[in-house]
Amino acid sequence: HQTPSFIVPIPGFTTFGSLKGGLQESAYMSAGFEWRLPLGVSASVTGFRQDILGLSDLTATCAYGDSQNNDPVEEGCGLQRTRGRALGVELLVRRDLTARLTGWLSYTLSRTTRLADVTTIIIPRTDVNGPIIERLPRTHTTLEIPSEFDRTHVLNAALGYDLGKGWRMGTRFVMYTGSPYSIEWEDLKVPPYNAYRMPAFFRLDLRFEKRWKMSETSWAAFVVEWLNATLTKEALNMKCNSSNVCEPDLFGPVTLPSIGLEGGF
Repeated sequence: HQTPSFIVPIPGFTTFGSLKGGLQESAYMSAGFEWRLPLGVSASVTGFRQDILGLSDLTATCAYGDSQNNDPVEEGCGLQRTRGRALGVELLVRRDLTARLTGWLSYTLSRTTRLADVTTIIIPRTDVNGPIIERLPRTHTTLEIPSEFDRTHVLNAALGYDLGKGWRMGTRFVMYTGSPYSIEWEDLKVPPYNAYRMPAFFRLDLRFEKRWKMSETSWAAFVVEWLNATLTKEALNMKCNSSNVCEPDLFGPVTLPSIGLEGGF
């Protein structure tokens, strides 16, 4: 259980300052198997499912109405609640951190959906003169669609190698499917909703360190890191023209080379 939340958590901020819809409730369950393999390697497979009730998600309750026609559902969309679901399976393979060559790889295949209120239905069709979009009589229905936060495929891989005498190097690779999106016409989303995908994102991080043992329980290290060394940009939105030809609106690259000191005891 938790209070309503905003898309991005902001300290001290409560969604619209209201508990009128009650608390969000989430039920989660998972089950899996783990195997011990040769050379200090272990592997596991885990299936999971999560159901959320009373969910405050503006991407599902405010994104599909018709505010231009003063739709009452759209006007109060911020106070509405919906239901969400996530289910999938994760594969994890790793080698002990105490080994000279260590690392892990995880892959998640999942599906995250939301119940979304749709108050305007627009059906696209094409004839010999090009695309035609007709507005049908206004209707109201609830559809289960992919969530704006759905990532069908998520891959993480990390590798570290002990060079000896306190020198160590490592790298990490991250890849995930792009967010779903809908074709829009006059600021209204066209079905099938969230049936298209933005380009996938990937990045490579690098790390190099020299560590000194200060005592039996303490240590210090000089670290050089580079986050997103591939300078990869991420698609945060799609720009579509009147012919429904869409191009990604890329952001970044968000990259951070750094030099620092670390210590522990």
